[in-house]
Parts: sequence; C-alpha cells; structure tokens
Amino acid sequence: MAIIAPFLIGIAIFIGNWSSCSASRSASRHHPPSREKIKEIDAEHVFFLQPDGMVCRNGIDDFLEYDYVGAPWPHLPDGLIQGNGGMSLRKRSFVLKCLQSYHKHKNDTEDVYFANCAKDLGHVPDLKVNQESGMEGIWSENSLTVHKSWFQGKLTLGRDKRTAYKDICQGFSDIATIPFYESKCHILDYNDQTPPPSVVRREITLEQTGRTKYDICIVGAGLSGAVIAERYATQFKKNVYVMEKRNHIGGNCYDYIDEDTRIRVNKYGAHLFHTKYKRVWDYIQQFSDWTPYQHKVLAFVDGKHVPVPVNIDTVNALFGLNIQNSDEMDQWLKNEQVHFDNPPQNSEEMSLSRVGKRLYEKMFKPYTIKQWAKTPAQLGPEVMARIPVRNNHDGRYFSDKWQALPTNGYTAIFEKMFNNPLITVETNVDYFEIIDTLDCGRTYYTGPVDTYFADLGLPKLEYRSLEFVREVHETKDYYQPNSVINHPSETVPYTRIVEYKHFLNQQSDKTVIFKEFSQDSGEPYYPVPNPVNKALFEKYKAMSDKEKDVIFVGRLANYKYFNMDQTILNALDLFAKDTLKLPYKLYSSEEKQCFNLALKRVGRSRYMASKPIQKSRFDSEPLQRRYILD
Repeated sequence: MAIIAPFLIGIAIFIGNWSSCSASRSASRHHPPSREKIKEIDAEHVFFLQPDGMVCRNGIDDFLEYDYVGAPWPHLPDGLIQGNGGMSLRKRSFVLKCLQSYHKHKNDTEDVYFANCAKDLGHVPDLKVNQESGMEGIWSENSLTVHKSWFQGKLTLGRDKRTAYKDICQGFSDIATIPFYESKCHILDYNDQTPPPSVVRREITLEQTGRTKYDICIVGAGLSGAVIAERYATQFKKNVYVMEKRNHIGGNCYDYIDEDTRIRVNKYGAHLFHTKYKRVWDYIQQFSDWTPYQHKVLAFVDGKHVPVPVNIDTVNALFGLNIQNSDEMDQWLKNEQVHFDNPPQNSEEMSLSRVGKRLYEKMFKPYTIKQWAKTPAQLGPEVMARIPVRNNHDGRYFSDKWQALPTNGYTAIFEKMFNNPLITVETNVDYFEIIDTLDCGRTYYTGPVDTYFADLGLPKLEYRSLEFVREVHETKDYYQPNSVINHPSETVPYTRIVEYKHFLNQQSDKTVIFKEFSQDSGEPYYPVPNPVNKALFEKYKAMSDKEKDVIFVGRLANYKYFNMDQTILNALDLFAKDTLKLPYKLYSSEEKQCFNLALKRVGRSRYMASKPIQKSRFDSEPLQRRYILD
C-alpha cells in the first residue's frame, strides 16, 4: 500500500511504490492544465491538492480505478456526487478526453467542468467513496483529504489550530516533521502562461460550433433578469447576455413620459413599491433615489368611494354604522363571518370566513368575476387570502415598513442595473429563434414555463391579461379623487381606473387615465390558481427541474404571482443559492445535521463563545453555503 505523509504547504507528498503518481502544486480552480501540459506528464494518475488542503491518512490505492474522484460539495450542483477539483484524483487519459471532446459546462470553474465530464463520460465512484476521498463541507469521519479552510476560521476559533487539526485530520503532524520526497512524484507546476478554462474552452467552442459564447444568458429584461444580470456582472465579473422579446427593458415595471400630458405613466398598470424585507430595500437603494409614498385605493360601491382594503370607514360608509374602535370592528366582523368546519377550500369560502356575506356580495364577488372570469368558488383560497381586512381606520393599501416610488421612474432603475460593460442587452429578440446561435454557460429563463415546453404538446397554462384604454382629459385638476379607483360593479365593464397624475403630485395642464379591462388573451399577467392549473404546472415543474443548465425564475416561470419586492428577493436568493452563499436558515435538514455534527466535533460552546461570531449571527444572519468557511 502507498503511504502518504500529511502536509500543509500545497504539495502532495507520496512515499512508497505508487510509481505512476503525479502531484500538482498550487492547483488553481481557475487555471486547469492545457492539453500540452497534461501530455507532458509521464504518469496516468494526477493528484490535485489545494495549498490549504491536508492529506490525513494512507489509502490512495483505494481510488485508482476511477477517472475522477473529488471531495463532494455540500450543495451537489446538477446532481454531481464528485466535486472539489482542488482535492481530487484524476486519470491523465480522462482529462485529455474531456479537453478534446466535452463541450458542456464550458463557462464553469475547472472542477465543475471536469466533474460534469466525469459524470457524463467517465467512471466515477458513488457518493460514499467520494466522501472518503475528501471532505469539503460534508462531514466524513475518515477522509483521505480535508480542505483546511473549511475548518480554519469558524471551528478553530478559541483553540490552538494544530490541536483542532489533529481532531479533524487523524494523520496531521507538525510541518517540521514532514519529510519531502518530491523526487518520488511528477510535479505539475502551473504558470501564468496557462490559459484559464474560459479561454481554453472558448477556442474549442468557436472552432467547432461557431456560436456566440456567454457566461450567463438571461431570457427577459424584467426584475428577475435584471437582478440576476447585475449580480453576476458585479459580483463575479461574468459576461452576461440579456435578451428581451419586447421593444423595451423593465418588464411590466416599464414606465415612460406620456407625450400629450408629460406625465410619467406605467405601460402595464400602476406599480407601487413596498417591502418588509430590509435586504430588498437596501439592495434597491443602489439604483435610484426614492420618494416616500403611501398608496391608497378606493372602491366605487353603491355610489360611494370607500377605502380598500376594508376597514372601519368602509363598513361605516356602506352600512350606515358608527363603529368607533377595533373592538367594535372585531365584534362586527365576528357577527358577519361565516364559519366552516374545515379550512376554506376556495376563494368564496375564504371571503365569507373573513368578511361575511354582505361585503362578499357587494365587493368581493363581482370584482373577482370581472377580474378572473370565474366565480370565487372556482379559484383557490389564496386569491382572497392575499387581500387584508383591517379592524382600524388605516386607509393604506400596504402596511409594509418601506413604501416609496422611484423619483425618476422604474425604467431608469433598469438602465442603471444594466449599465455594466459585462452586460449586453438586446430587445426585440426571441430566445427560441436564436437559441441555436448561443453558447451559454448557464441560462436563466423568466418567461412562461409552458412556452418553454410548447413543442411537447401539453395544454397551456391559464393566465389572465389586461387591456389598457387610455383617455386624456383637458383639466389642470384630477379626473378622480384618488390615483386608483376600483369598480366592482357588474354594470361597469372595467375593473379599475388609474390616474397617474396623483403619483408624486405630477403637474400638467391635462390629465391621463387608463381604464383596465381584464381578459383572457394578451400578455400573461396573472396565473389562474385553480386545481386544474396547479396540477398542470406540477408537470411543467417536473420537466423544468430536469433541464440542464437552465434555471426557471420569476412569476411566469414559476406560475406564481409575485409582488415586486418578492420578485427581487426570489432572484437574490436564487443567485445566492447558485453561487453558494445561501443563508443558513434555508439549508435542508440534512445539511443542518452535517453542520451541527461538525460543530459538535470541535465544541459548539467554544464556537459560540468566540468573539468574532455571536450567537445571534449563527441563528439568523447569512453564512457561506459551505457551512463554516472563512
């Protein structure tokens, strides 16, 4: 059996009769060997170890049969069971085979590239064997190698590092006692002349396919696409291509100055930004000045303008009452509400259980029928569950902590987000017409999920759309008493009227209004949440989960209604997940178990007591996805 001496200086030391061994010094994830470098090696096996890696025990012979063995990552991207190339054993012939013929994952780091090549073309071990070969965030009791930086910060705080390493790595000893036998191995020393993986594989791609290559491709220039593009370009210096089918950026947030009135309007209906998420608020501050704005909505019912959501003033106006406080409002609601034996099964039951039959018949039912072309009984309970009912006089439409409008409009935000030399944006581009001309390392798709799979012949998902009818009125005053007036009555064909002059007190000698008509045809706005559509979406989701290097993001791709802040948060979380920076609270139970096992191994109390890390941070604030990285 070969004997391996542990080390911490970035060179694998081999002692014994493994005559075909080769070791790499300073193996960089971003500088893989070229074919010429690999051909210079006179050994079939190449052992890679990062400068911050440790060899912990004997046993290299156990892994020689495989083409690629590497410490698995905690997140196991794309179903990989082999991982970190900085602690891996690879066959020379396999590496050459990949560089010659494997053209997927061309934009990923070299270990992701070779790990995927191994999965698709090579002979690889199962997850258990990979764990035995190396430890990179998934705990293993007896790994051959360990990524030192996985432990050196969080788990060794308050302890002598050598003591901690001995607990983790059985074969660890003082550096001074390690004999150096470089002559026993072929040392592959990378130099500055070795091209990074993106350059090497770009040559292969362009020569063989003639496609245009991008690190990240994004279908759709709305909120989801803009956040993903901005994050990749600024945080990872990736070159990003954003394609938009419409003739403008901004998605449904797009706004412009109306030519006749010089009033800023939204092309696709009023957009009011509000959020309870500090993370979202802090993020969006980078791209605009914001003017505080508390949005209010009125509904025209029985010849009266009443507040929406329903509050004390709504009830008093519609029923001639004099409710004074929350206790009286609670009692009134309790008397009106319909109580069911089981949780509400549809939007009708949800409405009746919250406001009772009289308000349901006056406001909720007729408006829902116009909006969805379905009765509330035909819709899932979540439609009405989104609408608040208040027991006070609060007339605000939203109750979130942060509410504001962008001072210079929404389109300016997108222009700033895309203002990066690494981001290319093209409008009037249909992804499905140019897909064969693109070479994308990873694609984020924000369009309708059923459109993506249209060629499979499944039924289309159901959406509701809107038609906007514009009217200009010659008046310095306002057309209506509020920016948004809902019209629940069945006798009126439109659902609401929006007057943009109210927003930020815009000045004009005229005013412009938009009447909104809900319809089936047109741009998809609202997913229709009923059992048929939910079941159909699950089929689409199962297919989308299997798509290689394509990630579905946003409301249309996920067939789910998102507010603007939810869209931003969803995109930020997805980016964090895809780049290994997911907050601890989002880890799976299995991953948490690995994390806690590691803490237990070195002493949780010492970890908690360390000065740089406080208990509250462990419980709530983001840590690196690899659990305990520096």
